[in-house]
Amino acid sequence: MREGQAQESRTFVIPATTGYGVDECLDDSGECGAAVADAWCNTYGQGVALEFGRYEVDKSGASNASWPAPMRYYVDCSAPGPR
Repeated sequence: MREGQAQESRTFVIPATTGYGVDECLDDSGECGAAVADAWCNTYGQGVALEFGRYEVDKSGASNASWPAPMRYYVDCSAPGPR
């Protein structure tokens, strides 16, 4: 990567209801979270996980909703490397 050039990435937003303990691991900044995030990226043909955690941005515009938004997590994956 050239100096000053941003690394391309792809972000996945994952509902907590996905199962398999994804929510428990992505809430953890330790080895479990890193392993799940890397596996998610690999499953979708991306590189390694650059960042992951709780997704707290409400882009729906429903900020005054009378019900709580479902918990979501994100995984930011690097672009796949050359083959």
